[in-house]
Amino acid sequence: MSTTIKEHWLHYLWKMKRLPINLFTTNGLPIQLLQTGIHNKESGPDFFNAILKIGAITWTGNVEIHIKSSDWKKHLHHLDSSYENVILHVVYEHDLPIYVKEEELPVLELKNYLSKDVLEKVGLFFASRNEIVCASSWSSVARIYVEKQLETAVSRRLQRKSFAIQHRWNELHNDLTALKIELLLKSLLTKVNELPGMELLRRVSYTILFRLNAHQRTALLFAVANLLPKEPSSDEYTSKLQIEGDYLLRKYNLAPMETSSWKFFGCRPTAYPTIRLVVFAQLLEEKQLLEWEEVEIWSSWWQQLSIELPEYWKTHYHFGKLSSTTKNVLTLSMKNLMLINGVVPFYFWFSSEFNLPLESEKILEQLEKITPEKNRKIEQFIKLGEKPKSAYETQGYLELLNEFCKNHKCLTCQIGTQLIQF
Repeated sequence: MSTTIKEHWLHYLWKMKRLPINLFTTNGLPIQLLQTGIHNKESGPDFFNAILKIGAITWTGNVEIHIKSSDWKKHLHHLDSSYENVILHVVYEHDLPIYVKEEELPVLELKNYLSKDVLEKVGLFFASRNEIVCASSWSSVARIYVEKQLETAVSRRLQRKSFAIQHRWNELHNDLTALKIELLLKSLLTKVNELPGMELLRRVSYTILFRLNAHQRTALLFAVANLLPKEPSSDEYTSKLQIEGDYLLRKYNLAPMETSSWKFFGCRPTAYPTIRLVVFAQLLEEKQLLEWEEVEIWSSWWQQLSIELPEYWKTHYHFGKLSSTTKNVLTLSMKNLMLINGVVPFYFWFSSEFNLPLESEKILEQLEKITPEKNRKIEQFIKLGEKPKSAYETQGYLELLNEFCKNHKCLTCQIGTQLIQF
C-alpha cells in the first residue's frame, strides 16, 4: 500500500486538519494539533511555524511529512541545517528512527489512523479530471448534505464579495454614491471589461457625469474610454459625439485610456463595451437608480425598469458598422445578473456595515426570487442531476466549483466529507 500513496495526499490531510482527534507519537505521547503551520511548496520543511502540544509541552516549529521515515535520509535532510527546527515527523510508515542534534525526532505514524479506503478516496479526488472533483460519486451523497453545502457556499460567496466591497469603500473614503456606481458598472460589464470599467470611473468622477445629459454623458464616457473613431465621422450621430467628447475632455482636463484596454473578443455583441457604456449613460438618467434603502422596493422597481437606446445603437454594435437590429439589451436576464453581482452583494455588505441584521435575511430571499443563472458551469451540475430553482442555488454551485472544487478543498466541503469518512 505504501508504494501507491502520494506524499501530497498526506500534506493535504494535514493542512485540512482531517485527522483523528486522538493522535499519539510512536513513543505514546499525545499530540494536540493547535496550528498546522504555513504550507511550504519551496525547499525546506513542508510546514513552517506549526504549533503542537506533544505530551505536556507546547512546541512551535516546523513539520516534515514523508511516506516513510527513512525518506528523511533518502532526501538528505540530515545534511541540511534548515531541518533542525522540525518538531514533528509525520509519516505513513515509521521504518527508521531519525535523530536531530542527537535527539530522536517525535514521529506521528499515520498508518495506524488512516484506512486504505480513505487514502484511495483522497487519491481519486486528486486524480479526477472533472472540474467537479467528486462528480462520479455525487449521486451517492444524501440530499441534505448538498443543501447544507450550498447554504455554506452562498454565505461564503456573499461574505467574500462583502470583504471586497468593504475594501473599496475604504479606498473611496466612505463615498456611498461612488461605491454604488462602481458596482453597477462592474455588474453591467463582462468579466473581461471590469478592470477597464473601473479605470474609466477613476478618470471621470460621477459628480461630472451627473452634470451632463444622456448624450453628453455618452460622449464623455466614450471619449475617456478612447472608443470613439479617430478620424472625423461622416454620420451625424458619431460626429456629434466626437465634437462633444473632445470638448468635454478639454473642459474637465481628462486623459483618455488606452483603447486596447477594452475587450470585444469573447463577448456577445450585446455585451460589447460600446453597448454597455451607452446603457450605463442612459441608466444614470434614472434618479431612483441609486436609492438603495430597501432591497425589496428597489428590486421591484429595477425589474420593471426599461430604457430606450439611441436610434444609432439599434443598428450598430461598433461605430461605423451596420448590424442587424439590436434587441433590448436591458433584458430581464441582464437585470437579474446585475442584481446578483452588484446589488445583492452591496446590500449584504451594507446590512453588516450599518448593523442591520434583518436585512441579510431579505437579501437571501431576493436571491431565491431570481430565476437561476444559465452558463457552462451551472450546466455541469445539471448534468449531475441537479435542478436549480433560483439564483440562490446557482450562486451556491458557482462558489462550490470555484472556491472548493478547483482548490481541492474537498475535506472542508460537506459533500466531500461525506464521501471520505474517517
